[in-house]
Amino acid sequence: MSDKANVRICSNVFPVTTAREYDFFGKTRYHGVCNDARFLKQIRGKPALKKLAVTRFGDAIHEGSLRDSLLESNLVEGWQIKVFWDSQGSGGCVDCPVGARPFGIVRRNDNYAVENRCEKSGCRSR
Repeated sequence: MSDKANVRICSNVFPVTTAREYDFFGKTRYHGVCNDARFLKQIRGKPALKKLAVTRFGDAIHEGSLRDSLLESNLVEGWQIKVFWDSQGSGGCVDCPVGARPFGIVRRNDNYAVENRCEKSGCRSR
């Protein structure tokens, strides 16, 4: 890579430090994935939240009970549920691609806030 390049190498991998591997009747299993508070705060997206809920609580007939279990157990924070679960599928800007949501986490003065990032004044997500 050139010294003058403006490309940064980034990763979307966040390590789980509390996971432990063990043998269960000849099969490798992992324990402690749901105990890492730093990892849980990094979970983004409804599919990832659902996978966490199923891993921790098992399958459910209705996904609303998985959402409620996540909130009651305090595994994730309320804003994660609000942004990535509750707002999933809600209206977005007409100019946004299908499935895209113009809101997200914005850093302001060393704090994080959930805001609408769309520049259009008529955005339905405002």
